[in-house]
Amino acid sequence: MSSVSWSKKNTKMVCQHLECRESEDNNQHHFVKSKFPLLNWKLDCNGSEISQCSMTSATHGQQDSAVSIICNTGFWFLEGNSTCEGRVKSETDGYWQSITDERAAEVCTRNLCGGVLSLKRNNSNVNSSVCPENATSPFNCSMKNTTTPTEPQFAYVKCSGSREVRLENRCYGKVLVCSDENCGVCQDTWKEEQSIMLCNILGCGTVIGETYSGKKKPGVTVASVHCSKEAKNFSQCNFLQLKDSSLCQNPAYVSCTASIKAVLQDPRDECAGNVKLFYSGAWHPLCSNNIDENTQNAICSNLNCGEALSFNEYISSTSNVLGLKSLTCQDG
Repeated sequence: MSSVSWSKKNTKMVCQHLECRESEDNNQHHFVKSKFPLLNWKLDCNGSEISQCSMTSATHGQQDSAVSIICNTGFWFLEGNSTCEGRVKSETDGYWQSITDERAAEVCTRNLCGGVLSLKRNNSNVNSSVCPENATSPFNCSMKNTTTPTEPQFAYVKCSGSREVRLENRCYGKVLVCSDENCGVCQDTWKEEQSIMLCNILGCGTVIGETYSGKKKPGVTVASVHCSKEAKNFSQCNFLQLKDSSLCQNPAYVSCTASIKAVLQDPRDECAGNVKLFYSGAWHPLCSNNIDENTQNAICSNLNCGEALSFNEYISSTSNVLGLKSLTCQDG
């Protein structure tokens, strides 16, 4: 459906029809582009049910976008020491005290964690066996309730798989969600705050905002990553698998500040020569007009070459060389 003439009331009606609570603001979310053409229809909903809505023909322009909706329901993740094991938590309802086999399987699937390996439901009435130290037979043991009525109990799920969100080259490269290099995330849906979180988790500083300029490889298996509003790591995120590879072929790439490194190119002296900087996935020469003394000293210090003694323009055998026009180093 085209977003032209689409109302908030229509969105609310769809969420209610799907039994997915209320609609949420989706301005910050991106979705994989649909392979289907936009329908030249307008939806008018005046009643309280979607069955009471009517469709009328409408004319749309080429710049029209498709309607995208997010309903406030069903966001679950596992909170624990492992990305694929822990207490089941809902962003809207808190920790779950009970869970069905089907829902546990869905939690594992949403976290790309395989199937359910074990499941502990609300066990407030579970008894355990208590035996004296000198017991020689099970008949010497007694049963004792291990919990109290006031002690909170939570559903606990352990999935069969494991998942790690990482970068292809530690602090830069393709975003990967498995051990091989084919499980990339769709570039169209990956968000800057997820790049910031990933760089922080990896201990790689912060994200470099410029477009990634290194070599890129194909391979996308994850359509989108949806995280809790207060997520601090990717265990608090759901992963939507890409079922049709034709919908997204460009994987997300991220470069963190810890990947930046310098080199001086002169075969006669390792502490002198043309400056090149590895920045945003590729090597670039530095333009001379915006490199201050602090930056010169930072480069020399990074190469264990003391402080800068002199600085001249870049010497190149070609007249047209594309380089970084400015570089600013933080104090310290």
